[in-house]
Amino acid sequence: MAKTITQLPPASTVTATTVLPADNAAATATEKVTVAQIVGLAPVQAVAGRTGNVALAVADIGGLQTALDGKATAGAHGSTHSAGGTDAATLCDTFIFTRSSAPASASGSNGDYQWTVPATAKLLTVDAIGGGGGGGSGRRGAAGTVRGGGGSGASAPRCVFDVMVAELQTANLWVFVGVGGAGGAAVAANDTNGNAGAVGSRSWVLGGTNYLAWSWAGTGGGGGTASGGGAGGSPQWLGTHDGAMGVAGGGATPAGTGGNMVRMAPSSGGGGGGISAADVAGAGGTGGGVEIARGAPASAVAAGGTAGGGNGVNGNTSVNGGGGAGGSGGGASITTAGGNGGNGGAYGGGGGGGGASLNGFNSGAGGNGGDGVVRITVWY
Repeated sequence: MAKTITQLPPASTVTATTVLPADNAAATATEKVTVAQIVGLAPVQAVAGRTGNVALAVADIGGLQTALDGKATAGAHGSTHSAGGTDAATLCDTFIFTRSSAPASASGSNGDYQWTVPATAKLLTVDAIGGGGGGGSGRRGAAGTVRGGGGSGASAPRCVFDVMVAELQTANLWVFVGVGGAGGAAVAANDTNGNAGAVGSRSWVLGGTNYLAWSWAGTGGGGGTASGGGAGGSPQWLGTHDGAMGVAGGGATPAGTGGNMVRMAPSSGGGGGGISAADVAGAGGTGGGVEIARGAPASAVAAGGTAGGGNGVNGNTSVNGGGGAGGSGGGASITTAGGNGGNGGAYGGGGGGGGASLNGFNSGAGGNGGDGVVRITVWY
C-alpha cells in the first residue's frame, strides 16, 4: 500500500549521502538530491570552523573590532555597552588637583604639580579656582565705644576654558593650586583695632609659555575699628565667573552683614559682629551660599555666630564644581572673647569676620579663606 511522505518513519541518522526526493519543475520525473547538495547551496556553512548552533563573536568577523572602536578589545569595550542602547564607554575623565592631592599620573606636592595630557586626548576643559580671602578680626576696646567686627574675605573667581589638545605647545603641563588667605589674628591688647585677613593665592595651568587657565584670588577683609566694622575684601577680577565681594563687620549697627553669592563661583564670608557705643553686641553675618546651577537654588548658608561670642560656621564644600560657600561671621561679646569667623568652604570661599570684644577679652579671629582647586576634564 502506498504511503505519503508524512507517513514514513523518521530517519535514525542523516549523513551527507542521505537521499531526499526532489520535485524539479524542469525535469519530466521526480528526482533525488543528497544532503551534501543542500548544504553546498546554503549561504553560511560554518562560522570559524564551527557548525551547528554557533554563538557569534566579534572576533569571528575579520575587521569588525577595528570598525567598532579601533582601540579597545572586544571584551573591554563591549562590556561598556548596555542592551538598551546607552553607550557607557568612557568619553572623558576628570582629573582633580587640590593643595593636598593630585591624580596618580601627576608628580609634585603641596599644590605644585607636573602632569602630562593623555596621548589620546582631543579636548581639555580646564576649570581653575583660586584661594579665597581671609576674614579680618574684630576690635578689642573700651565700654561705651564702637568696636567693629572684622570684615569678611572675598571669594576667588572661577576660570573655565576649553582648549584643543592639538593647539597645545606641549603635553606637559604645570598645574598650580592656590591657597586660601589666613584670617586676621585675634587681638590680645586693649584698645586695638582688628587685624586684616590675608589675600589668597592664584590657581593656574601653564603649557609651555601659554596659560590654559588663570584664576586670581580673593582679598582679605579688614580688621574692625573704633569707627565701625572692617571693610569686606574684593575679588581680584580675572576669571570667566567673578568672585563675590566681601562684606563689612558690624559697628554702630552691631550685627554683621551676610555674605554675597554669585552664580557658579565661590561666595564671600559673613561679617563679624560688632559692639555699639551702647554696649550692644551683635551676631555675626551668615556666610554666602553657592548657586548650584543656573536658576537652581543656592546651597545651604552657614549660620552666623550668636551674640555673646558664638563662633562662625565653616562654609560648605563645593557643589557640582561651583565653588565653596563663605564662612559666617563670629558673634561679638562684652562678657567673653569674641567669636571666631568660620573658614571659607573649599574651594575658594571667603572667610568670615571675627567678632569684637570688650577690653580684657580677646577679639574673635577671622576665618581662613578656602583653598583653590584645578579640575581638568579630558575628552577623548
